Amino acid sequence: MDIAELTLPLAPMIINGVVFVTSPYPPVLRALDGTTGQPLWDSGKTIPGVASGGLSGGSSQIYLSTQDGTIYAFGFPIEH
Repeated sequence: MDIAELTLPLAPMIINGVVFVTSPYPPVLRALDGTTGQPLWDSGKTIPGVASGGLSGGSSQIYLSTQDGTIYAFGFPIEH
C-alpha cells in the first residue's frame, strides 16, 4: 500500500531518520526512509480494530493504541 492510500492519517512520528505513519482504519503502521520516502517496513495485519490517539515512542520503540485499549509496541534496531 502506498502512503497516498492512507485514510485520514494520524500525525507522523520521526525517530532516527525513519518516518512512522498510520491511519485509524485499517491501522497499518508504516516505516519510511526519511530521506527518500521509500517504504522500509509495515505491520501488515498485526493490528486489528481502530487506532486511537497517535503514535508515540523514542529510541528504538514505537507505540500505537487501539480503541479497545490495547497498546502495540514495535521495536526496531538503531545504529550505534
